[in-house]
Amino acid sequence: MKMHRIKVNLRSYLLMFRYLLVIFLVFAGLSMPLDPGFASPANGTFIATQTCDAYVSKNKHTNPDHYRLSVAVRYDILEATTGTDDAVWYRVRVTDARPEARWVEKSCGIAATDSENTLNPASGAIPPGLCNMADKGNSYVLAVSWQPAFCISHENKPECAIADRNAYQANHFTLHGLWPNLTAQCGIDYGYCGSVKTQARQFCDYPQVDLSQQVRNELAVVMPSVAAGSCLERHEWHKHGICQSQWNASAYFKTAIEMTKQFNDSGIAALMAANTGKTISQAAFISTVDASLGANAHEHLHLTCKNGKLVDIFIDLPEKMTATQKLRELIAQATPARSGFSSNCNGQFGVQSLGEK
Repeated sequence: MKMHRIKVNLRSYLLMFRYLLVIFLVFAGLSMPLDPGFASPANGTFIATQTCDAYVSKNKHTNPDHYRLSVAVRYDILEATTGTDDAVWYRVRVTDARPEARWVEKSCGIAATDSENTLNPASGAIPPGLCNMADKGNSYVLAVSWQPAFCISHENKPECAIADRNAYQANHFTLHGLWPNLTAQCGIDYGYCGSVKTQARQFCDYPQVDLSQQVRNELAVVMPSVAAGSCLERHEWHKHGICQSQWNASAYFKTAIEMTKQFNDSGIAALMAANTGKTISQAAFISTVDASLGANAHEHLHLTCKNGKLVDIFIDLPEKMTATQKLRELIAQATPARSGFSSNCNGQFGVQSLGEK
């Protein structure tokens, strides 16, 4: 009987101790900051400024498909870690990864949550309106695309219905855009510096762009959307072109056309055309770039692949340039906008051929 009483009392004391411990932890937690690893729902945009691993688990650093964010691509924010400082991890939606929800470190890019008025990169807050002020850019980015690969994920676009294997886009990079860039502060969010302040629902909803007939004809070759009537040139002018005052619309697109042709004619398009349906090592591609456009020219390039195929190339160019300058010279003058060469192609990429599924 006595032994039974001792066991009962001991059990009671243990239960009381656990109860008091829980109370202590609850009250202590109220006065302590949240664990920086605690995540809460968030809305907004994350723009990658470098290629970084996109983890399924941020704690274990698991990345089963070795997925890496693509430079200059915008991702929806789903969650953010919270604590005494700003978020250090963001969970974003990556539509071509499985699973789509992935954790990325803050240092990988620029985040803007719905609770913020402006983007807040590590360098500090951005003055209101700076990213929409003309002539504030400090560099340019020439964006070109390998159209057959682009059309795999955009097959409903009118320009992707073109199946002529002798068409320019079958064997050459096409012009996506020439973007004035405010590198650290705004990245690709530098734009809409004119009367148009937001992206149109459809590109053809933008106002028409005043182009000479000669420039329009030349643009229709290197930018298939113009020939197909899907109006990419309107989006590019009203978002990007209007943010510089050096050229009118015709001169601006003439410069972009010339830069695209020089990139293709350097031998890079020939390398791609000779390997359609095959795989190119990234090292071989870099070797061709440096041989064609100057030693270490690849340090100013940023490659984006999707499903193992090269889709886009972003090329750093300097703040000041003219249409008559050689692309080789301009690349040599450029300051790398994104900390040197970057790629999410994992060392090699396939070259999509026109019409291939």
